[in-house]
Amino acid sequence: MAACLQAAAFSPSPTNLATMNPITELTQLLSPLFALFGENAWLRALTVLMIGFLAALIIDRLIIRMLKRISHKTSSPLDDQLVAFLSGPLFQSIVLLTVATAATVLKVSETLQGTLNALLQSYAVLIWSLFLGRFARSVLRRMALNPTRFALLRNQTLPLFDNIAIVLIVGLAIYLIFSAWHIDMTAWLASAGIIGIAVGLPPRTPSPTCFRRIYPRRCPLQDRRLYCARLGRTWRSDPHWHPQHPHPHPR
Repeated sequence: MAACLQAAAFSPSPTNLATMNPITELTQLLSPLFALFGENAWLRALTVLMIGFLAALIIDRLIIRMLKRISHKTSSPLDDQLVAFLSGPLFQSIVLLTVATAATVLKVSETLQGTLNALLQSYAVLIWSLFLGRFARSVLRRMALNPTRFALLRNQTLPLFDNIAIVLIVGLAIYLIFSAWHIDMTAWLASAGIIGIAVGLPPRTPSPTCFRRIYPRRCPLQDRRLYCARLGRTWRSDPHWHPQHPHPHPR
């Protein structure tokens, strides 16, 4: 449903809501029903709103509940969380698509159509970004509970991957919202390139020191020695170190 509303962000006409293919198809599908109301655009729009809200309620009350029952029979909790997170965005996306179709039926001015188009797309991007953020966090936490299968993802590195997922989702959301309002992204991409070059420059602080908190506190002896040797603190981190023998244990 979000794709239906976000498709207009790439439409060639910036202010024509009718260029949204899903809305045009819905309007043509409901054209036999519109013939019953003649040329009264308000009755047509009201009919579209009633049908849309009814469809949203049916999907939320019947289909989502059916999916919840199916997900309860599985052993993994991820599908339960997916269905729970999907209920709200799916319902709201159907409502947004219904409002966009009703506005097309009313044949409002092109300026109002363009503004409404951008608002609906922006709201759709926000709700689906929140959905992706919540589900990605659940998936990462579930993966962190199985360190034997996902060695790189554990409790110490979970905040890092969580922040990376949030940055990617927020960046994609900003791009889609800017595209919905037809804002030129050239200047923003150029500034992002400059920031990337600045971040890519070699820092004064060694990278192991910067990310030492991410590294697991307890690790195999050889990995621990290698990591601490890079920090220049091998004798302090060697478990075989003793005050009477301050030199590191031979490898």
